[in-house]
Amino acid sequence: MSNSNLAHSEQKSPSPRRLGSLQKLQPNLAVAFALVLAIVTVRLFAVDQDQNALSDVWEEHYNLVAPNNNAGDDKDSDGFTNAQEADAGTDPDSSSSKPVITSTYYWYDDDEEEDWVFKAWWWGEKGVRYDPEYRQSSVWYDFGLDVTGNNGNAYSEDTVGTPEPSETRLNYLAPLDSDNDNLNAWEEFRLGTSDSDSDSDDDGFRDDMEYIQGMDPTVASVVDLTDFESDWGSWSNVTGDDYDWTRDNNGTPSSSTGPSIDHTLGTSSGYYAFMETSSGQGAYVDGDEDYLESSTYDADTVNFGLSFYYHMYGSEIGTLNVDVYANGNWTNSVWSISGQQHTSSSQSFTHAAIDLTDFTGQINLRFRGEAAGGYRGDMAIDDLYVYNVNSSANADTDALTDPEEYALGTDTGEDATDVASTNSNIELEILAPIP
Repeated sequence: MSNSNLAHSEQKSPSPRRLGSLQKLQPNLAVAFALVLAIVTVRLFAVDQDQNALSDVWEEHYNLVAPNNNAGDDKDSDGFTNAQEADAGTDPDSSSSKPVITSTYYWYDDDEEEDWVFKAWWWGEKGVRYDPEYRQSSVWYDFGLDVTGNNGNAYSEDTVGTPEPSETRLNYLAPLDSDNDNLNAWEEFRLGTSDSDSDSDDDGFRDDMEYIQGMDPTVASVVDLTDFESDWGSWSNVTGDDYDWTRDNNGTPSSSTGPSIDHTLGTSSGYYAFMETSSGQGAYVDGDEDYLESSTYDADTVNFGLSFYYHMYGSEIGTLNVDVYANGNWTNSVWSISGQQHTSSSQSFTHAAIDLTDFTGQINLRFRGEAAGGYRGDMAIDDLYVYNVNSSANADTDALTDPEEYALGTDTGEDATDVASTNSNIELEILAPIP
């Protein structure tokens, strides 16, 4: 068997048949093969924020958006579902891009082995691991090698004897994640990141986390991160408000309000910051406010964005605001949300990302929690990222800049798929904690 420079092969357990030579080939194209796909239901799509069993990177690469992003749909009517095409890394919009063996040859090798040889070709998507098989009579046989695609033609062959095989199929092995950053080899190839380095841009933050936050994982972009695990980081309580934010874990003191887990670790031992609303201890009265303010950033040298996670569970939840101080003035409520947003203390935090590129000069950011009145109003925040974005980039010239599109997951190269933004506030919902 020979799988040379077209695809990377991995030796498996020995084939039940002997391997043939490639000399003195006498090709005879087999045209009557049924092209069959068998999907192994082992997926490594750790980044699946909408929990539809499809890779977010695959959906973004092929611009697959609702209502056409159901796993069981077959958008291009090529006989393969979105789930099957996501496993294979193929295009769900093109019927010519599908996970099948496209050609086969069966010939007699009259060299040393003197036996019939069978060979199969297909398009090998970068990083996808294939386990091709053929059927001879009523028995399926393994070609003997796993093949890892390299974004080009892939093939495998075996000495098969007679009769001529009647069917072929491609099985899939769990994709590789060599650097353990929750992005498999195909996803890393499409993002332009390294599959051997979990922090491709060497900025101290893992590739998958930057992608989830709407940042470019190939360019050092994270300016500051506060996760509250050991301290307040670059944020602090300030004067001028009614009470202070509290750093806490394992649930807030009041029942039926606040989170029971954090976002960073997704456990009760992880820390977050929350606004206490108990009588005599916190912002209990309607209109009471707590301020949590950042350090100062120079917006003349860096275009900033803010990414964070929030939790708002409780029947008396007030309003969470983000304010910006620039040029001597506070601009209040550049982002805000009011009322209960979560249905239990154990529900995962929700993600929000804000484009701050309209602000210049020395700026400060502020979380301003405003009470609605009552003790069931404990709101929390976690994983505050201040990051550098390219505010002028707008490859497709629609109403959304590239930073906004990174956060929304829309196509930065195609106008028609995107929705005009009426303000700079962008929200993404995380339905499950990301490690």
